[in-house]
Amino acid sequence: DKYKLPWIVLLFLLSSILDLAGIGLILPYISLIVNPEGFMHGSIYPYFILFGFPGEYEDLLFMLGYLLIAVFTLKTISAIFINWIILHFCFNNGVKLRSSLMALYQSVAYIEYVHRNSSEYIRNIQELANVFSQSVLQAYLRLISEIIVIIAILLFLAYSNFVIFSTFFLLFFIIIFLYDVIFSKKLKRYGSKINNYSKFMVQGINEGFEGFKEIRTLQKEHFFHEKVVKNAKKYADKSIKSSLISMMPRFLIELILVVFVVFVVFYFVMYENDLHDLLPLISLFGVAA
Repeated sequence: DKYKLPWIVLLFLLSSILDLAGIGLILPYISLIVNPEGFMHGSIYPYFILFGFPGEYEDLLFMLGYLLIAVFTLKTISAIFINWIILHFCFNNGVKLRSSLMALYQSVAYIEYVHRNSSEYIRNIQELANVFSQSVLQAYLRLISEIIVIIAILLFLAYSNFVIFSTFFLLFFIIIFLYDVIFSKKLKRYGSKINNYSKFMVQGINEGFEGFKEIRTLQKEHFFHEKVVKNAKKYADKSIKSSLISMMPRFLIELILVVFVVFVVFYFVMYENDLHDLLPLISLFGVAA
């Protein structure tokens, strides 16, 4: 299905244009509310008149408001549609992967088959194919779409105010770099262990039910029960740690935003005379973040 990818990337590009348009309208809209006089005598105002926007303050405010709603509505619809495309592409690839694995395992040599536990085949088809289609493939496609949007947004922010953008970018870069250095190896290690514990857990369940008659006769229920529970506990422990690390970026971004807002206020108090520009810039960078 690789031939579909260029079309999906094209959709990402169109979506990034809408993202940029939405963010680009935030600055003039907030500026018009906070400092109407400054906006009317600013460098952006003549461009609005050139494109047929009304010259009167109230009419322009309403028009910009309607335009903002329209752009963000289109942005929302396009985001939902693109997510549907991604899900459709990934889940269908999951079906194809399961089909390929099933065909491969059915044609494997008997000598190879007996050297591997059947639970490994079941787990690969049922669980890991699902992990690939939902976690790996979806993540890569979302990464492509978000990189395009991020580059567009960063260029726009740099153009709006380079000093504030540099602070914003530096804060993000330091946090992301430290996060990657501290946690990337741990995530890989946890992922490997989760796979192993999952395999042994499925194996214990499989063997516990397949040999039900023999296990009951020999009274070995406790052995298989312990095998499943022991691996289930280890699986849960590593999954908790892995999930916690995966959730952390959201909270780190909130922290970055608070630190950034404080830095911007300090910068304006010390170096800028016109505080009317503060709120539009904070709004712009907040929405961008």
